[in-house]
Amino acid sequence: MRITADYHTHTVYSRHNHGKGSIRDNAMAAYKKGLRTVAISDHGPGHYIYGVKRELLPHIRKEIDAINEEMRDKDFRVLLGVEANVISYKGDWDLDDRLIELTDIRAAGFHYGVHMKGLSDTLHFFLLNPLARFIPPLRRYMRRKNTDALIALIQKYPITFLSHPGEKAEVEIDRLAKACAKEDVWLEINASHEQLDIESIKTAMQVAGAKFVINSDAHRPETIGEVEAGIVRAKRAGLPADRIVNAVEQEEVCKSS
Repeated sequence: MRITADYHTHTVYSRHNHGKGSIRDNAMAAYKKGLRTVAISDHGPGHYIYGVKRELLPHIRKEIDAINEEMRDKDFRVLLGVEANVISYKGDWDLDDRLIELTDIRAAGFHYGVHMKGLSDTLHFFLLNPLARFIPPLRRYMRRKNTDALIALIQKYPITFLSHPGEKAEVEIDRLAKACAKEDVWLEINASHEQLDIESIKTAMQVAGAKFVINSDAHRPETIGEVEAGIVRAKRAGLPADRIVNAVEQEEVCKSS
């Protein structure tokens, strides 16, 4: 199995030096590794520690367009993405219409370091979620609550994939996978995080139409495309390459070369 695109990478446009490379650094690293596509997916502006500043997105768009123009004959493309943040249990996120219009793809998920929309949302995410690990009835409640929020999110907004679902807030993966299949939203197997784990992949792949994407979540140019941990989990779960939107079987690669 070979990955042809990495849709989750961070750059210096993230606040507080969250990403270490420029857009050009990320693009060149991806191109040299044989990827056909790389997306710049810094955190949405609602992340008060790492989020990209709203006013920078138009500049980032122009920078990406310029690089694509330079490489138009290279069978390679840079996409403007964003890793949006869930900010309420009603399924709200931190992107507005202007930012949606500027981006090519949009990831979304739960993250710490965000301004939740209200007191109840704040208490649920920052207090009840951690406590739920130790209290079984609360754990079941929060899994349902977190899942409901993500389902509401993908039903309301043009989301491409859910970033590391289950990592920051546990979910009912079977229900989430059914909703993603219906809305044509991919489930991310994140090579830098444990989720989706093997058991979650096995459960989600039982849902007809559920699609997956394997990304690096790279914060340095040199780790772009480094997704072996995600590939290993996918293989151990028995997930075939044709269910992964950015994967091809190795034999297919050999035939086309």
